[in-house]
Amino acid sequence: MDILLHLVACFAALAFIAAAFAYPFNPEVAQKLLKRLLLSLLGLLAGLDLVCQIVHQLGGFCAVILFMLASGVAYWVREYRTRPPKRPERPGRAERKPILPSGE
Repeated sequence: MDILLHLVACFAALAFIAAAFAYPFNPEVAQKLLKRLLLSLLGLLAGLDLVCQIVHQLGGFCAVILFMLASGVAYWVREYRTRPPKRPERPGRAERKPILPSGE
């Protein structure tokens, strides 16, 4: 866990440096970058803490089963949302046929 937190801190430092270089040229982009970074880091740290608590309370095997089920549900939700909507077929539309030249 300690190594992971160090990696997150290094990532945050690099993102802050990138935002500092972008700020003089386009402050709006730098603010969006910082906002996205802070929300991502907050979500990552909260998620890691939650995962550690679940693994500690349930034990290793139960946590693996739980994560496999969560992964399956996440995959199903992603596939359900990215499926293109079904278009109703319009009845009565004929197939276009080419007009052939008459024999001259």
